[in-house]
Amino acid sequence: MAEDTSNIEAQAAFDKRTRIWRLITDRVAALADEVGGGRGALTSAQMVAIQRAAELLVLAGECRRKALRGEETIEATVRTENLAARALRAISLKPPAPQPSLKDYLARRAEKGTAA
Repeated sequence: MAEDTSNIEAQAAFDKRTRIWRLITDRVAALADEVGGGRGALTSAQMVAIQRAAELLVLAGECRRKALRGEETIEATVRTENLAARALRAISLKPPAPQPSLKDYLARRAEKGTAA
């Protein structure tokens, strides 16, 4: 069975000095940390999924910027963002926990101050 080299060829096509490449590598590192301990602690399959998610996240951001300038359609932007969201779900990232409101934060801080 022939090895799938499409991802390797796609990576070779990227100029590694560009902003896009830096964004992708930054996203890969961040996602790998979120999934579980960085690149060294993950399986090859997890890293492939993380690479795909990072690439799609960057592409979705680029598509959104182009759409805001009128250079891309809203439909293409929505499709790309949906692909990125599915890729994130595939690596089992849960949405971040909601941040407490400023009022709740200050109330908890005041309670801690009076408890001491």
